[in-house]
Amino acid sequence: MKVTTLGIDVAKSIFQRHGVNEHGKVALQKRVTRGKLVETVGQLPPCLIGMEACGSAQYWAREFQKVGHTVKLISPQFVKPYVKGNQNDSRDAEAICEAVSRPHRRFVPLKTVDSQDIQAIHRMRSRLIKERTALVNQVRGLLLVDCRAIASAQSHAAEPDSRDFQVAVSEFALLHCHLLG
Repeated sequence: MKVTTLGIDVAKSIFQRHGVNEHGKVALQKRVTRGKLVETVGQLPPCLIGMEACGSAQYWAREFQKVGHTVKLISPQFVKPYVKGNQNDSRDAEAICEAVSRPHRRFVPLKTVDSQDIQAIHRMRSRLIKERTALVNQVRGLLLVDCRAIASAQSHAAEPDSRDFQVAVSEFALLHCHLLG
């Protein structure tokens, strides 16, 4: 039987596949290891492949597109209503296959490696800014204990590079070294 739609439950080492033909009848229902996934999917004729959007789904989507398949990623919240009974890998793959074949469904856009790299850099930058702000606010709080007020984190005087900030931190460190030593 020819598989027209394939649902793949992405996991760490074992992947569950569920494929249906053009009439909606089950044509494939097998497990495969990570190392053999691209090889086994590549042996199928070009079809629609659906996967839940997760950390590695973008990678697998690019790999399946290289071997001629059409890939759509779907948000897990749109797959959940199609899971029948208790949740397991086989039923998840079946639900993904069902959800991806429904018309008027919203899908997660596929990303290139470059766009994923840029997104990762932006997330790291945002995290560093949050950590720096937290550190500056913590130091300001410690300095206020000794009545050494410096400007708030929103002004340039509270930047770690500013002269006021460096002087206040140096004085604070000297005072506490003197008290402890």
